[in-house]
Amino acid sequence: MALFSHVIKRDACFFVADAAGQAAGTSGDACGLYFGDTRVLSRYVVGVTPGTLSATTVSFRAGDSGRVVLLADRLDSLTDPPRQVVVERRPVMADGMYERVTVTNYGDAPCRLELWFELGADFRDMFEVRGMKRPARGRLHPPEVEADRIRFRYRGLDGLDYVTEVRFTPAPAAVRAVEPGAEASAEAAGPAVCTGPVTPAAGSGGPGEATSAAAAGWVRVVFPMVLPPTSAQAVDVVIRASIGSGGGTDGAGTGADGGGAAAASGPGAGTDRIDPGTPEAPMPSPPPPKSRAVAARLSSYEEAEAASRAARRDWLDGVSRWRTDNALVNEVLDQSLRDVYMLLTDFGHGLMPTAGVPWYAVPFGRDSLISSMQLLPVRPDVLAATLRTLARWQGTREDPLYDEEPGKILHELRSGEMARTKEIPFVPYYGTVDATPLFVMAAGEYWRWTGDRTFLEELMPAVRRAVAWMDAAADEDGYIGYRRALAGGLTNQGWKDSGDAIVHRDGSQARPPIYLAEVQSYVYGARLHYAALLEALGENGAAAGQRRRAEALKEAFHRDFWVEETQFFAMALDGGKAPVAAVGSNPGHGLWTGIIGDDRADAAARALMSDHMFSGYGVRTLSAAEKAYHPLSYHRGTVWPHDNALIALGLARRGRGDAAARIAAGLFAAASFDRDRRLPELFGGCPAGMEGPAWYPVACVPQAWAAAAPFMLLQAALGLEVDAPAGRVTLAPVLPEGIDRVIVDNLAVGARRLRIEARRREDGDADVDVQVAAGEPLEVQVRTGSARGVKG
Repeated sequence: MALFSHVIKRDACFFVADAAGQAAGTSGDACGLYFGDTRVLSRYVVGVTPGTLSATTVSFRAGDSGRVVLLADRLDSLTDPPRQVVVERRPVMADGMYERVTVTNYGDAPCRLELWFELGADFRDMFEVRGMKRPARGRLHPPEVEADRIRFRYRGLDGLDYVTEVRFTPAPAAVRAVEPGAEASAEAAGPAVCTGPVTPAAGSGGPGEATSAAAAGWVRVVFPMVLPPTSAQAVDVVIRASIGSGGGTDGAGTGADGGGAAAASGPGAGTDRIDPGTPEAPMPSPPPPKSRAVAARLSSYEEAEAASRAARRDWLDGVSRWRTDNALVNEVLDQSLRDVYMLLTDFGHGLMPTAGVPWYAVPFGRDSLISSMQLLPVRPDVLAATLRTLARWQGTREDPLYDEEPGKILHELRSGEMARTKEIPFVPYYGTVDATPLFVMAAGEYWRWTGDRTFLEELMPAVRRAVAWMDAAADEDGYIGYRRALAGGLTNQGWKDSGDAIVHRDGSQARPPIYLAEVQSYVYGARLHYAALLEALGENGAAAGQRRRAEALKEAFHRDFWVEETQFFAMALDGGKAPVAAVGSNPGHGLWTGIIGDDRADAAARALMSDHMFSGYGVRTLSAAEKAYHPLSYHRGTVWPHDNALIALGLARRGRGDAAARIAAGLFAAASFDRDRRLPELFGGCPAGMEGPAWYPVACVPQAWAAAAPFMLLQAALGLEVDAPAGRVTLAPVLPEGIDRVIVDNLAVGARRLRIEARRREDGDADVDVQVAAGEPLEVQVRTGSARGVKG
């Protein structure tokens, strides 16, 4: 059985379902309802008695809602109508999870049945769901039953109470205890229970006593129905969870604006200003999420559906609209926008992208920054929220346990029980070498796209601290490397963070400290962006110093990373400053930042687009000619959409537009094979063919920087560069195969709103029309004929 198949999410509450839209609660799967990095409902199954249900339609494409259509295959009640009963489920996320389950008899005879729901809550931390074993857990209590609701409770080792409440309208006729793992049948359910704690399985303690996780049990909630011909009955379900020192869900819920004790300890509540903390203060507990566009507790399914629809519409009203003349590409763009919206969460400073669901629905320094930069042509304010949030959690002290250092930007921030008990180091964990220079780059990119001086002045103290960290971390060559501080930290601390990702040509692993090619390129880009920010503030002398340091780093990079044998740059330098010469995608990011100069850009493009590197769907993480290559390893031969988007934009910036267009065409082709037109976190590096990509079995779908990649790919196709402070836009379009027209409406460039249309001409170049729909005029520079013929 697959770990999961479908996800819907809103803020920090998300539901993970199997291929039939159910959460079976079986060992080893990831299905269930999550809140606060905790699985607050592990079993949520809908069925009928007699008979079984078969899924005919399962769609969760909307991101915050879904539709599941189930067909009953046997009902031996009144006249046993064959397959005439249809069960339709309509879940929606708002300030919790709401669902309407409608049972319809499409036959010409009456039908008698029982609709039932089976529920269970194991309250496992996300890291337990992912397979981590704990020496001890807190205490689960037997489910509590009232007339119209079930309440599950868990007392964590962090001293907090975890409560999940499931409310039904109308109230059920009966609630029965079910032993976990029992077959879903009438015989498996115990006797009806009216109110109070559900009697646990034998040997697990009496009613009301705390029990172990294994003994807490499931419950079945039963609704007898007699359906006349062509009639329907519905049951509404509301599920809310809370984590705190209180005992209920009235003051704190999934997506609500409270959180009991957990909420009280979170930073930045009710503010969108940066409060970086002080070195003397203890690190606060991880923050709970804030609510989004839900002013008060909702009372009905209709209210939840309306609130969800209104919030989505309000957010989409602020985006730029990207369209092409290719229907499949438009489907990919539409799904990407839905997925981006789904992944947004407010941690106190505005809606920012979490890394991905289900495994990484939390702030990730690198992932959140890159995906936010990819979204600059869509909604720049997403990057502002990301920068504010990460600045709030910027490192303030030396702490090897968490790889924390003053000025450093976090890698990962968790908020579950295991984070609060310090069983895992992500509270936050700072073991990443690239998030800090990316933070500085992102600040510069935001300034370039918005010219927002007020925000610049607000953020600048955090930017200065980040640059100070870069200065302290750099060696005599200006390089920044990494080695983990303690045995429990990450071995590799770039975006390719699996233990075997950085390898020599003979397949051996590089020894630390490791100086990644892409990290040096980020440092280069960060210094140039920092110089531009300093110049905007009138600090021209300091800006000139940063430009000199960037140029010195570029010179050293070309000297030390270039490998004559491969005619390409090394993916890294090892602890002895020897090149890790295996051909990989890492240096491709240097085209994006500009550390790869024009004299080597053609060679870099040839290496990246060679048959060994370009699969037809995208650039592989490691060349197929390398000894360590494996097309379905995590980082040694797979294709990552975000990696390709950065490379494509870099190729376009260096005047290699047709290479960028080939990458874009390949990734759009790969997405067309997905049932929902999604790009996953990664997929196999096998050569392209009519059967489509080889999918990676446990890839996050959706993943923020994969969902946002199509917009950066089209930015590359347009050759779109923006300088809002200077009032200038530059375009150098080379359209991908299969796309002859690209239209962008409501593109935000500072206070201006633009409409851009690019159309392919018969000679292959493109004509561009730019209109200022709102705001002052600006300078538009258009370069055509930028296809350079770089082939593999």
